[in-house]
Parts: sequence; structure tokens; C-alpha cells
Amino acid sequence: MRSFAGPTRRTFLKAAAGFTAAAPALGIQPRPKLLVLLIAEQFRTDYLDSHAGVFGSGGFRRLMEKGSFFPDCRIESTTFTASGLATIATGAYPSVHGIVADRWYDRGAHQAADEDLAATVFAPGRCRAIAFDSPMSGLLGTPNEPADLAEFAPDPARKWAWQALGSKSSVPMRVISFDAAKPEEFAELWKASPLGQAAQFALARDTIQREKLGRGEGLDCLSIVLSSLGKLGYEAGANSPLVFDLVSQLDRQIESFLDFLDSAVGENGYQIVFSACHGAPDTPARPVPGEEIVHAVGANVEAYLYPFLYLKGNVRREDRIAAAQAARRSGKVNAWLTADGDCSHTGDFRRRMENSFYRGRSGDVMFAYPPGAVEYYDAGHGVSYGSIYNYDARVPLMLHGPQFLARTFEQSIELTDLAPTLARAMGTVPPSSSTGRVLGEAFR
Repeated sequence: MRSFAGPTRRTFLKAAAGFTAAAPALGIQPRPKLLVLLIAEQFRTDYLDSHAGVFGSGGFRRLMEKGSFFPDCRIESTTFTASGLATIATGAYPSVHGIVADRWYDRGAHQAADEDLAATVFAPGRCRAIAFDSPMSGLLGTPNEPADLAEFAPDPARKWAWQALGSKSSVPMRVISFDAAKPEEFAELWKASPLGQAAQFALARDTIQREKLGRGEGLDCLSIVLSSLGKLGYEAGANSPLVFDLVSQLDRQIESFLDFLDSAVGENGYQIVFSACHGAPDTPARPVPGEEIVHAVGANVEAYLYPFLYLKGNVRREDRIAAAQAARRSGKVNAWLTADGDCSHTGDFRRRMENSFYRGRSGDVMFAYPPGAVEYYDAGHGVSYGSIYNYDARVPLMLHGPQFLARTFEQSIELTDLAPTLARAMGTVPPSSSTGRVLGEAFR
């Protein structure tokens, strides 16, 4: 009988060396050391169609045509800025990460609360974040100090004219000037303009150069939360000429930023992602006074902080249903979900509401206003985000860099897919609570 002799140490090491040498061919392309996230606070996919005639060749067109473009990225939950940023960072919805809105009611403290994340985040090495004052932007990296962006602010002693891109008219779209009686107004108008966008990109370039991002031994991530469109959207709506021009100017600013990255770290030295944490309604939203909801429900209300109702005492299931139905009869509420799981709707509507509900923080009942309606704020302004409608819940996703295919993918995906996909791209562990999938079809 012939005996079998196992491999010698020499033959084993030789075989192992050959396998190691071949291993890279089995994986994705080499990983650049810099990942850049461009996350708009307000950007609808249809902007890319409506602006097609004014886009240059090196901004959005470059991202769409030379990278992986998913025009139908769904946010299957409410679309508050804080919730969307947390979903991007964790790969999960509010029902898992706990950021159910920009703020909610803390029953123990009897006051509004925010920023208490219940999930881990995607963090590939050294992470930086640039934002004005976006809630939860720190989830995407160490946030900038307010003084950092102030360094790139315009001189308040001057009047600044917002000229439309390519316009030959001498009449500006808006004049930004300082009024000593309203000192905060100048800063807000600046942030909600091309000047504000330009300041964020200027700080990004400065950060990359100063900290040598993408040129060290480890991985670096720079997140830029593009806040200007979100701030302008509060007052204008998606169909505003101001919003149209701000998107057009963003295209040119992205083109300039990509040229800078090509020069600073090399064309294959970085990956860049563009997406958004919500969209916007077509026109300025119709405000709904929260007091009308409370009045319709009756005296058993402890607090109402859109979109959540908190009832007093030992609340039963039938109490929650009765409160929800009373609010709907008022005509101010389109849909509802209770803490017991009862819901006025089925299908996608119900799923989006369930994905937005985190027991304890979300109170007894969650409401959805009719399309285009929002919570009333001072001076009649409303917050147009946080809805579960497609105008807020459908955003684009673009993945550009040496690891990604140049292809458009028409199938729908979800925003929760971004974190695990980036973890795969950067060779890091995905967030522990992520419920999304790796977009493997996008890799080379």
C-alpha cells in the first residue's frame, strides 16, 4: 500500500507565495487613500434632467458618465437632515440608529433632545467633516469649527450681488447685504447662496492641503455636507429660479474641485461620492400649526414635536388609535403609525413609517402630513423635509473613482446601501447595525 506524504515546508511556502501573488486579481481594484463624500442637504434626482442643458462636462456629467450612477436611490424612512446623515453613516434607518428627526421629546427631561446615536458608524481611518450647522454632521468625521468657514465668508461691509450663471443681465437674482438691525440675516443669506457653497469647497481644499489628506500611510475620509441648497429650499421650493441657479453653480464648483483633486492627489488617488439626505417639494411648503393637531386630539397630550405625539399617563392601545384617528379627521394629517404597530396605511407608506419609528423616542403616535405640507415655524416658514413622499425620499447616488465602473444602473437601491458599499471599497468593517447591501455591481 502506498502511503501519502504531505507537502514539505518548502513546497507549502512556495504554493502559498504563488497564491498570495495571485490574490489581488480575485478582489476589487487597488484602494485609493482618500474618500470624499459630497452630501447635499437637498437634492432631487430630477435636477439632473432639468439642468442637463446647463451642466458643463467636468462636474455632474463627469460623475455620472465616468462613475457608477444610481438615479433611483430611495430613503425608505422620514427624511429629516439628521436622520438622513445618520442613515448614510450607519447604513441603517432611524428604527435602528435612533435619530428619528432633527429633534424629539425626551419624556424624562421634559424637553427636546437630539444627537443620541444608537448604532456604530462607517469610519475608514482619519475622518474630517465640513458643514455649516447641520445636525449630526459630526457622524461623518471631526467637524470644522465655525471660525474655519468664517475665514472664507464675504466682507459684510460690501453688498454682494448673486448673478445667475451665464447671465448677461445687470440685475442680480439677489443682493446680500449686512443690516445691523438683523445681523444674523446676512450670515443666513450668505450660507444659502453660491458664496456659501464656494466657502465650503474652499475650506475643503485648504483641509486637504494642510492635513495632506490622501498622501499619508493610512486611509482618509473628507465629508462635505453641502448645506446651501437645504437652507435655500426652506424658503424657495425645488422649482425656484434661485434653486435652479444654485444647482447650476454647484456643477461648476464640483468641476473645479475635481480638477483640484486630480492635481493634489492624482486622478486615481481618490474616490468621490455624491448623494443627498433628502429632496424638496416643488413649491414652498404649506405650514400646518402643530397646535391644531393638539387641539384635534384633546386634553391628553403631553407634547407634540413633529412628527411625534406624546400622550399623558398610562396609555393604552385604544388611546393611541383614538388620538391618531382624531388627528386625521382634522384634515391636517394624511397617515399615522402608533407605538403598538397599528397604521393607517399598508405597503411602502407603512414601511417608511415603520423604518422611522424608534420605541421611546417616537412617542405614542407618528404622523405624516399631506404632500407639500409641513410643520409651522416662525413667520409662516415651514420645514419642508422629514416627509415620506417621493419628492423627499428619492435622491441620486454617484460613485466615482478607480474602483467603480462607468455605468448607469436603473434599478432602485436604498440609501442604507452606501455605508456597506464604501466599507467594501475601503477595505474596512461595515457598521455593525447596517441593514444595506454592498452594491457589488458597481465595482470593476
